[in-house]
Amino acid sequence: MKSYFLLLRYALILSMVVLSGGIVAQQKPDGNALLYFVAKDTVQHEIIGYFYNIRGPMYSDPEAPRFIIASRNQNLLLGIGGYVQLRGSYDFRGVCESDDFYAYDIPVPNAGNPTQALRMNAGSSRLFMRLLANTKRVGRLTAYIEADFLGDSRAFRLRQANISFLGFTFGQALTTFVDGKAYAPSLDQNGGIVALNQRNPLIRYERSFGKGFRFAVAAEFPSFSGSYQDGITAKATAQIPDFPAYIQYKWKNNHIRLTGMIRDLPYKDVLHNSYHRVFGVGGKVSGVVQLAPALQGMFYASYGKGMATYSLDLAGAGMDLLSDYNRPGQMFAPRTAVYYGGFRIDFSPHVYSGLTYSFLRLYTKDSFTDNPDFDASTFYKYGQSATAAIIWKFLPAASCGLEYMWGERTNYDGQSGHANRLYATIRYNF
Repeated sequence: MKSYFLLLRYALILSMVVLSGGIVAQQKPDGNALLYFVAKDTVQHEIIGYFYNIRGPMYSDPEAPRFIIASRNQNLLLGIGGYVQLRGSYDFRGVCESDDFYAYDIPVPNAGNPTQALRMNAGSSRLFMRLLANTKRVGRLTAYIEADFLGDSRAFRLRQANISFLGFTFGQALTTFVDGKAYAPSLDQNGGIVALNQRNPLIRYERSFGKGFRFAVAAEFPSFSGSYQDGITAKATAQIPDFPAYIQYKWKNNHIRLTGMIRDLPYKDVLHNSYHRVFGVGGKVSGVVQLAPALQGMFYASYGKGMATYSLDLAGAGMDLLSDYNRPGQMFAPRTAVYYGGFRIDFSPHVYSGLTYSFLRLYTKDSFTDNPDFDASTFYKYGQSATAAIIWKFLPAASCGLEYMWGERTNYDGQSGHANRLYATIRYNF
């Protein structure tokens, strides 16, 4: 019976928290209680700072949690947060046929296709929980779970779930191939046609060394797609993880990072009932440069073979592996080149802007494009996009924004399709 009264007591406290919008530090808890609610200003400042320092770098990442549950000795803290976001978009003079902006999804040519489209949803709202634990054996341990509502039919969808300690990360997290800080602010969920937001199950080790240096190496569950021919080629089960790694140098508010990846792309030769694999490799340079007190520049460029999945616009489009028309039953990995540049401009502590330009080019073999079976009128050659966003933080926990996005898809026959989009969002963080 005592436990029921204790549960009721904490339920009442939580209700007052929700209704009042803040937390008042309670009296010293019962000796049998394991956890109690606290206000931010009653928790050690370095612990609160840690919550802020480990938040994601992208605009779409949640801010530090506003609700914290702590153990009496503050060796165990649970932060609960997220945001509610309404996002609307209007396409004109060409339509991108997806909620997020992909040049790949722009019809080519525009003629004969819709030229306007209105969308609105709250599916990009997010929830997360982050646990910080100070342990004797492994030091500080963190556990993180994040989800949104962008699954099939707006279903609740797991984005990240991982545990970190001693420099290791185990679980599902943003791929090591991505430099998240090298993206300018954008209201689009991904931030442009090449701003990859890929999350993989992985094991990663990261460590700082020297003055300003940091490196990481990981084994990640591979994600790939191919264009298979019925009865000739088929997808095979992955047997070897992707291996990305980076080394970074940081000084003041600037950094530069070199990233590389090797990967194994298996497939089945149905004609000869045999299995084969193609070696994929990619490299990337990225960084952030503080150009002026209120102006930051972001950039990256990548090039690789079998790296289409890590180029966003082609992720899931079947471009990691293509069937070789001149060798029935065989496949090859096309090459991709990606270029991205962006700026963040801070007009005031509460108003800032993001400007970006992205370009993605797909390269195939001459024997592939010269074959009579190749349809140049439908096959993607390159895509590009440009964005301009303005974001206003009108309350400490609330923001709104407007963004213009332009995109173009060009196929191998030279025909292009264009789309223009206006985004509007309003968000409340908790």
